Amino acid sequence: MSLSKSPSTLITAGNTNNILGSFTLTSNKITGASLAADNSTITLPAGTYIIRYSVDASNSNTNNGTANTQYAGQNLTCTRSYLINAATSATITEVNRMCEMSNSFTFYQGSFYLTLPATTTIRQKFEFDTGNGFTFSNLNVRASLSLVITRMAQ
Repeated sequence: MSLSKSPSTLITAGNTNNILGSFTLTSNKITGASLAADNSTITLPAGTYIIRYSVDASNSNTNNGTANTQYAGQNLTCTRSYLINAATSATITEVNRMCEMSNSFTFYQGSFYLTLPATTTIRQKFEFDTGNGFTFSNLNVRASLSLVITRMAQ
C-alpha cells in the first residue's frame, strides 16, 4: 500500500500533537486495507507489516525564541513520528526522532515494524519534538511525503 501527501503544511508552528492527513492512495495491493474518507485513517487487517515514511521538508528559519536549539548559529528542527491506534489513541510503535539544521535541505525518514493481532485502524503522528529545536514556524512538505506499507508473508 502506498500513500502520498502533496506540498502543504506538514506541522503547524509549535504543534506537538499532530496527526498526518490529506493522504492520497497511490497503490493498494493489501487485501482488506483501506484509506478512510478522512484521508488520515488507515485500516490494516491482522498481520505483520513494515511501514516506511519519507518526506523532504522546509521551513523559513526566520524565527527564533527560547524553544529553539541552535548549533553553529543555525536552528535545529527536531521531529518525532509514531503510529497510534485510531480508536484508542494508544501509541503502537516506537517513536522515531530526527533533528536537522533548519537552514538546509531537511529530509525526514523512518520505519516501523508492526504486528497486528486483529484488523486495526491506525494514524501516523508527525510532530515537533517537545523542547528540542525549531518550533516557531510551520514545517512544510517541499515536494512530497510518501508512506509505504508492506505486509510480510504469513
